Amino acid sequence: LAPINGFSHENAHDAIADVEATIFITKLIRDRQPDLYYKLLNLGEKRNVKNIIENNKVLVLVQYYNGSVVTRLVSPLATNPTNSSEVLLFDLSFEPTEYEEQSVDDITKNFKKTKRPYQRIKLNKQPFLFSLEGLPNDISLPNYDETLIKSRTQELSTPQNRTIQFS
Repeated sequence: LAPINGFSHENAHDAIADVEATIFITKLIRDRQPDLYYKLLNLGEKRNVKNIIENNKVLVLVQYYNGSVVTRLVSPLATNPTNSSEVLLFDLSFEPTEYEEQSVDDITKNFKKTKRPYQRIKLNKQPFLFSLEGLPNDISLPNYDETLIKSRTQELSTPQNRTIQFS
């Protein structure tokens, strides 16, 4: 990325040269996309991520899988009782009632599937997690039915401090 954007990177993979390239790219993002830059910088603090989760029923989770960006609408489901930095989110493209009677073993099996209703994030790992209102300008939402999303979040309306056992 650095050479494509005008940075002379003759000593690629040298520690100092790679740090300089990273700084160059970071400044480029800051200058060209300040909204995105500052929102991502904000996610570097655990308390800010926790605040987003606690104050929103519908969240936008952006992840990178197999060479492509995946954007999901999710809802907070539970906090790991043994690690308060780990939060379980429910992917709102799935129907919650199909999963409400699942045992911990069933949930664990779902984590092994490519398409799964659960997403696990760590608050201290800078997840790309946004409220609908706080979504950076250049991140596109997946197509969704607002009425359906509201209905699904109501089905999931469990207390934010609900805990389940993580495996």
